[in-house]
Amino acid sequence: MTWVLIVFVVMVALSPLLSMRPSRQQRRLAALREQAALAGMVVQLQPLPDIPDSGLQPFYSRRRPREDKQPYPSVVYRRAAQGWLIGYREVPAEVAEPLAAMPEGVSHVTASTAGIGVFWDETGSTQDLEQIDSQLRLLLGEGPVS
Repeated sequence: MTWVLIVFVVMVALSPLLSMRPSRQQRRLAALREQAALAGMVVQLQPLPDIPDSGLQPFYSRRRPREDKQPYPSVVYRRAAQGWLIGYREVPAEVAEPLAAMPEGVSHVTASTAGIGVFWDETGSTQDLEQIDSQLRLLLGEGPVS
């Protein structure tokens, strides 16, 4: 009987520690975000640009090089049933191909003088992250990763 009581007390003492361990999903997201950071991307939580009260969504971005001093207009591309749109217009041909190659989980792409980034639901794999990274590089004019 004493051993049962000791095991019970130890389990009660350890249960808060065990409940603080990250879940599989949390570990997967942390690994994706770490891989993005190692690739030179910035990961932030931001609200969607065209949906007020959307809550914070994962935003993966690349910054423009410092020597690139051109003023770029801020633009938001969003995925719709008929393809990518700017407002209610179709996107220009030079960005249509990189946008079409984005994984399904990417809902918005934003570009500005600071850089370019995507709102991604993080449901994909590391291959999806690599695809996002290569398309962002193409949109920035950096070319494919070697």
